Amino acid sequence: MFQFNRKYMFMATGAGLIVTALVQTIYSLVTHQALAATLPGLALSLALFIVVTAFAATHFSKRANDDADNLISLYDDLCDPQAFADRGKATAHAMTVPYDASSAWFMSYYAQALLDIGVTKNAQEIERAMYESVAASKKVEEQAQIVTNLVPLSLKVLGPAETLPIIEMGLNLLKQGPALKLAPAIAFLENQQVIVKAQVDGDDEKLLRFYSSTRLNPDLPLRIRVEQAWDEARIHYRRGDSAAERACLEFVIENGNKLALVSAARSRLAAS
Repeated sequence: MFQFNRKYMFMATGAGLIVTALVQTIYSLVTHQALAATLPGLALSLALFIVVTAFAATHFSKRANDDADNLISLYDDLCDPQAFADRGKATAHAMTVPYDASSAWFMSYYAQALLDIGVTKNAQEIERAMYESVAASKKVEEQAQIVTNLVPLSLKVLGPAETLPIIEMGLNLLKQGPALKLAPAIAFLENQQVIVKAQVDGDDEKLLRFYSSTRLNPDLPLRIRVEQAWDEARIHYRRGDSAAERACLEFVIENGNKLALVSAARSRLAAS
């Protein structure tokens, strides 16, 4: 996250300047000579600035990543899209198009949260910006990673039929890169390809197995489990299985906290 967080970039650069100035001051007080007055002293000052700045950048990069994880946890684990949208707004606004792989990761979550709270236009703008970012990138690996983060957002904005070609494009890009390094992303997209194709084909049996296993898996983010429970409930409704539908809707209500699906589930239960 460091590369697009100006605050941390300034802090790292500032740390390099302060430490370098402090060392130069101490040297001058002790020797009565300016450290940068000679070529070796100038080289030492420059090296010191670079080393301190790099060390600070590494520290702040980790801090920024931790901050981003904590923000996304508001949405993924606490199911509170409004809190994530509010607290993540400054971070999102600091990111510029074209996105790199890291910013596309964050912005995919941010746009989904915006959809959940009804800010559809901004979410659609982010989705279009991710397409622009794929086209602007010159690195196949980065293009593939952006596409991987685009898929969950595209499913919500465009639907399965229009997302399937995006998944196929991502797989084609990923298979041009280092297989071992990109294996997790390939596995994710291949899994999504199977599920999205089942959605397009109306293969309810396959979808029910997938949705049910997701809903019952405590190792997955709670938001994902709630969303899958809602999709599972819709299939049970179509099939007339009211008991199974009720179980899924109750899961959504009990665990969905402030997700928009909770209100929809309550309405459906009241109507049944």
